[in-house]
Amino acid sequence: STHGGANRVVTDSTVINKYVRALVAHPTNSSIAYAGTGNGVFKTTNGGASWIETNTGIPFSTSIRSMAIDKTNPNVIYAGTDLNYLYKTTNGGSTWTNITNANGFLLQDSFIRTITVDAGNSDIVYVGSDSGRVYKSFDAGTSWSLLSKIASVNSVRSIVRHPNDRRIVFAATFGSGVFVSADSGSHWLPMNTGLSDMEIYVLECDNANPINLYVGTGSTGVFRTTYSFVNQPPVLSAIGNQSLFVTQNLSFRFSSTDGDA
Repeated sequence: STHGGANRVVTDSTVINKYVRALVAHPTNSSIAYAGTGNGVFKTTNGGASWIETNTGIPFSTSIRSMAIDKTNPNVIYAGTDLNYLYKTTNGGSTWTNITNANGFLLQDSFIRTITVDAGNSDIVYVGSDSGRVYKSFDAGTSWSLLSKIASVNSVRSIVRHPNDRRIVFAATFGSGVFVSADSGSHWLPMNTGLSDMEIYVLECDNANPINLYVGTGSTGVFRTTYSFVNQPPVLSAIGNQSLFVTQNLSFRFSSTDGDA
């Protein structure tokens, strides 16, 4: 759409015709975008009028399930798959490098559901796996560290960093609701007060202070919470292997929608 969503046109014709599950757009050039499909990655340089396959280094049949672009260097793009871990390009999709268990992922975490590049430091990248585990990279994806386990066996579908305090991280799961960390992922606690649907597809926040955090659920629509810590910086105190957070206020549902896996 070029009219704020008032009307839309199909842009992929017959080129992209299999399961477009991820899209990222160039942050300063509106003509450039990338689509993650069931047949790898495709790129447009003319606002969607035409698309080309950009899969050098990615097998054509690879299913892309998540993507993220480095807004400070838009030639750097990450693509998560449902079988081959993660791919990264540093030249706008011309070539891709496979990042695998040799780089720090567990063997069973080949399905990367979500990717988040830290807006304040693009060397820091988070990914969520289908198993419910979260990984963090401090070197732009070269190596990965497994963070403290979220109390969930459900897939991590979305990871968001607080726009005003980079230590605060939110993770949405498909079955266990939302979790929050106040120490960059070292400890996690659930924050599900007011949520009647624990199957979260997507998580997003605004730049207000305190922030509004939104989640899109599997069957009961969209929920919102206004989130703030009582103290600044946020309080985190360890009790054994648990964590105690100064917490947020209640969530509520304000619209509904449908979704699929």
